[in-house]
Amino acid sequence: MNIEYLRYALEVSKCKSINKAASNLFFSQPNLLRCINTLEEEIEFQIFRRSKSGVETTLQGEDFLRRAEVIVREYNSIKNINVSQDNTVVFSIACPKGSYISRATQRILRSIDKTKNIQIDFKETSSYGAFEEIVYNNINLGIMRVSNDMDEFISTTLGEYHLNHKVVKRFSYMVAFSKNDPLASKDKITKEDLADYIEITHGDPYIPRVSTPHKDKPEAKRIIRAYDSMGQLKMLSDVDKTFMVVYPLNKDTLEKYDLVQYEVDGISKEMSDILIYKNSYYLSAIDKMFLGELEQND
Repeated sequence: MNIEYLRYALEVSKCKSINKAASNLFFSQPNLLRCINTLEEEIEFQIFRRSKSGVETTLQGEDFLRRAEVIVREYNSIKNINVSQDNTVVFSIACPKGSYISRATQRILRSIDKTKNIQIDFKETSSYGAFEEIVYNNINLGIMRVSNDMDEFISTTLGEYHLNHKVVKRFSYMVAFSKNDPLASKDKITKEDLADYIEITHGDPYIPRVSTPHKDKPEAKRIIRAYDSMGQLKMLSDVDKTFMVVYPLNKDTLEKYDLVQYEVDGISKEMSDILIYKNSYYLSAIDKMFLGELEQND
């Protein structure tokens, strides 16, 4: 029995739709149907009934899927052994930009026994990117950055995808711009002060596939999209009348790029960084060390 076919059946059950499950799995609908049909032929009973409104799980199918979920969970736990018999240390994370995350990662890397085989994956991405890496790829840990008014929604959604989650940091966004800008002489900055400025931004802070109940942020009329984080800060320093909404920058970064940062009413939204990982994943010693560093880092 193909373990991947069990995963596909579980996704169809969760979505109650072949089309939606195929989209989530990055599959074509005919290929997914073929896999489900093959699985049903192998077990010799129907898991799903097809209808115009979607799919329903049969009574036998419900019992089968409960057992399949246990099998997949145990299979994942075996795959997720991080310090293996071949003396290999594995650590992987997908996360948004944040100096405290980088410092925590650097500290654990310095502590690793360099005589061992080492496999490290550090992916800087959007919240949606981190979500996708955990759900669909082989990354073990993710950090999603979300506004605090979405806490309940995020908690429910992550539960639907069988993900553990924990808030690791709460903060407010800052507005950064060149220290040579005329605004840098002011004690307080307002949204109106930035009306004629160009916003430099990166990626998408939302989670497209997991539809949010909140109205999306209006599209800025004066905007530069830059996808390299260091390039963004250099541009912010060099291009007149630009600003960027940022995770609070540390003193070294501000000095390196000649920037200042302010809290601005209506922009400095309260946010949370949320650690996510699969329910079936067991945190390794290095993962726990990383979490400890996150909690200690400012």
